[in-house]
Amino acid sequence: MRNWLEKIGLKLEGWMIGRYGQDELNRFLMYVSLFFIFLATADPVWAYVALLPMCWSMYRCYSKNVAKRREERQAYLHITAKPRIWGRLQKRKWRDRKTHKYFTCKECGATFRIPKGKGEIEVTCPNCKVHSIRKT
Repeated sequence: MRNWLEKIGLKLEGWMIGRYGQDELNRFLMYVSLFFIFLATADPVWAYVALLPMCWSMYRCYSKNVAKRREERQAYLHITAKPRIWGRLQKRKWRDRKTHKYFTCKECGATFRIPKGKGEIEVTCPNCKVHSIRKT
């Protein structure tokens, strides 16, 4: 039985050579599809809508046009750059919530952190070098 499964695995491995595979856009499409499947519990029409992102994801995964799939991925990453940066900042703020306080520069909008419990201190923005007094 094990040899049989190994043979199938090797055949699938050989079949995937030269194909694009998974990336961030495919994962996003699968999450969208799962969301529509969840909506289908209330209205079965959503199950048909869920097929669209799922089929697109499968098409991208098994495509041999790697250059086109990379262009699609780059466009997706470009569109989602700001939300991803914001999400990472929120994650850092949550992780450091007990030890640091985050501030935004009034001049350039840069975000920087200051250790908590230092009282009122003069801080310098790392980007524009503007001085301001902040309470930690």
